[in-house]
Amino acid sequence: MKPKAWKKFGEKQIKLKPIGELKNPLADMMGQKTNACAPMLMNLGLTRLQATTYINLTKLGTAEVKAIAKASNAYRSDAYRVMLSLEKLGLAQKVVGDPVRYRATPMREGFDLLMQNKTQEYVDLQREATETLNSIQDSDPDIPPQLKDPQFVICSSEKLFFRCFLDRHEKAKKNIDTIGNWKAISAALLQFYPEMKRTVDRGVKMRIVTEQHEDDKPAQKRIQSLQENPLFEIRFIPFPVPVEVTIYDSIEVDLCISLAIGVPIPSLWSNHPQLLKVMKTYFESIWGKSQDSLAQRKVAAL
Repeated sequence: MKPKAWKKFGEKQIKLKPIGELKNPLADMMGQKTNACAPMLMNLGLTRLQATTYINLTKLGTAEVKAIAKASNAYRSDAYRVMLSLEKLGLAQKVVGDPVRYRATPMREGFDLLMQNKTQEYVDLQREATETLNSIQDSDPDIPPQLKDPQFVICSSEKLFFRCFLDRHEKAKKNIDTIGNWKAISAALLQFYPEMKRTVDRGVKMRIVTEQHEDDKPAQKRIQSLQENPLFEIRFIPFPVPVEVTIYDSIEVDLCISLAIGVPIPSLWSNHPQLLKVMKTYFESIWGKSQDSLAQRKVAAL
């Protein structure tokens, strides 16, 4: 039995630990950082065991499968299997010798490889999805909304809402009537100005009713540009917008059912004839009470 190492300081005796037992704070910190990489490695396609093994191998440097399995708390047979998969992914390299050892691809390079693989997977998936969609014939691709069964559909996804918004503007043939609060209208003018301009330029009449508002130069500039086409009209009301709605060709309607001002979702879409009658009557009523932008500027100047 080895004698204990003691050092006398004044009246106290302090036990000294062997150098091998001393903790290395820097090593501990680096270990925590690499362990934090595990969730991201799994997001990039690795299994939990693959991620753990790869991280441990980066710490070991070059090691036999026996040491790798021990560090990863895995069976040796599983470690052999995982090392083969890491080799194929380019995250590990086999060092020829007896016994065979492995060394890890540096973490930064490993992340780059995994991200490239993930990007390629997405490209391949997108191509396959496009090919599949091209091979599918829609059951009713050209049936106009008014000839379909009346429906009520709630959209709760902002991305889907704006995709449908652009799609309906693109498909509109005669007119688009909108009532919306200024926050929503100004946002649409700034974000979708090119699409709105293309819509009126191809002969679709667009009428918008919104609230009177303080000067908004970027939005006003787009309004003036759109007003160069007589098919675009925008009017203002001196009271808050009661209900936000957009009617397309008098055959379908988007009704905002959100309780938050300026938030477009959830939204209710419908082609129901009775709801369309109510919404068209509502729009014409508000339109009749509104003033055009020129009239608003004259009132503001008084």
